[in-house]
Amino acid sequence: MILDEPTAVLTPQEANILFDMLRHMKADGKSIILITHKLEEIISIVDEVTVLRDGELIGSKLVDEHTTKEELTKMMVGRDVLFNFDKNLKAPGAVKVELKGLSASNDKGLPALTDFNLTVHEGEILGLAGVDGNGQKELCEVLTGLRKADGGQFLFKGKEVINQPPVFYINSGISHIPEDRMTTGLALNWSLKKNLIIKKFHKAPFSKNGLLNQKAIDAYWDKCQKEYQIKANSGEDHARALSGGNQQKVILARELDDHPEMVIANQPTRGLDIGASEYVRQKILDARNDGAAVLLVSADLEEILQLSDRIAVIYDGKIMGILPAGTDTNTIGMLMMGHKQEEKA
Repeated sequence: MILDEPTAVLTPQEANILFDMLRHMKADGKSIILITHKLEEIISIVDEVTVLRDGELIGSKLVDEHTTKEELTKMMVGRDVLFNFDKNLKAPGAVKVELKGLSASNDKGLPALTDFNLTVHEGEILGLAGVDGNGQKELCEVLTGLRKADGGQFLFKGKEVINQPPVFYINSGISHIPEDRMTTGLALNWSLKKNLIIKKFHKAPFSKNGLLNQKAIDAYWDKCQKEYQIKANSGEDHARALSGGNQQKVILARELDDHPEMVIANQPTRGLDIGASEYVRQKILDARNDGAAVLLVSADLEEILQLSDRIAVIYDGKIMGILPAGTDTNTIGMLMMGHKQEEKA
């Protein structure tokens, strides 16, 4: 049996059931290939691991109780990788984003969000955990003007801003790292320079009297390439020519370089290797430390736990509970399966 990222849409409890089934199959003499980027899964269930990097075989080793995440990541990316980020713990500021009774429909016209309530503070990362397809995509689109809400309120810095066009949210300082960098995040057939200024090409210093200032655009590309470590031959390269990690860095440069007031990061490290994921997570933390209110939407619980100051769990378009940072995965998993958080007396 060959399994490719089989736990991507499973809760922790469901993943454990799957692993028990795989152990029984192994005991029955079956051969199993598990393709995964989750190091905990490798350490907990596999007998031998083979590491590929850039399509080349890096090496294989037997997995035992002495195998560590650090050892595996060094094989995967060729250097040490941070697992514990310095979150610069501090009290969050004032409420910057407040959602009250928000409702929205999906592409089929069926309810995707129902009576959705949430707050995000200045200088806070609120992690939104949940299995894909429970309203996360629709929520991010409502908050960026890509989808109309059916009802409810979206208060940004105390003002009602629901159902405005995307340009309104851009000009308000709301940045969006979209779920799909290939279709929503980038214009793949445009140059990297054009992708960087796509939201502000009409503003100084990039244009004057309707004409583009190529010297300013070139300087901005040089700055972003250096600061965000974008690996490309030149700024004239098409976005589609870059690796997934470097495409994501272009999006990060565009969305974070102007010090946004709110960041909506939807699955920001999906499809990235561990090294690129580390970089993206640090940049999101930097935005939070710079005072942004960050809504981190991720199906990766490790990412949620690493970065979040508070954790909200979504199921079937509703918030099941709000949890403190450091909550165990079993508790989060129960809420992800639809078991609503018990009210405190």
